[in-house]
Amino acid sequence: ANIGLLVTSWWGPDSTEDNTTKSVIMEHEDIGNLKIALHFETKGRIAGYTDTSMIRTDIQHMCENYFDHSNYYSIDGRPVLVIHITRSLFDEAQLQDVVSTMRDEASKCEKNLYVIGDQAFRSAPDEIPYDPFSYLDAVTNFDVYGSSGKPDGFVGTEGVDEYYAQQSEWKQAALNENCQYIPPVSPGYNDRGARIENDD
Repeated sequence: ANIGLLVTSWWGPDSTEDNTTKSVIMEHEDIGNLKIALHFETKGRIAGYTDTSMIRTDIQHMCENYFDHSNYYSIDGRPVLVIHITRSLFDEAQLQDVVSTMRDEASKCEKNLYVIGDQAFRSAPDEIPYDPFSYLDAVTNFDVYGSSGKPDGFVGTEGVDEYYAQQSEWKQAALNENCQYIPPVSPGYNDRGARIENDD
């Protein structure tokens, strides 16, 4: 399918996701040139988006098990880490501390992290400068469905047009502040696979 990068869910050292990524995917005989990056699951690693006590050991684990692997994805020699729901960390006034702690710990293993934040959600910021752009190397939108307002049924043309307009504003705002923007792409999506009780 011409896919060159997998960003894999990561829930901490010795989790199922950690063991599968480092011991199965990254060591598979057919991995070839496929690159791997970690998707830091904030909700599971930073309780209440405020308990940052596990960040240093998490980054140490990544230094020891991922960042030097030839298949780990890097940009200009910088290992890439995608952080889920950075917008919630920002709402709790934790984003700057979390990112700076991650960068500090990675520097101890002589790595300069390239941090991508799941920040470009719904409407772009009105106030510029927008602090997250100065903490993150790039922003993206992980949740196209949620960012589209979790519509009943199909989003429709109007919803798609509104989503494109919002993301265009995010892109321009980010680039104006020297933060990269990564466009999100989503196939059709049925949230019932994750939360059947909501019947979305």
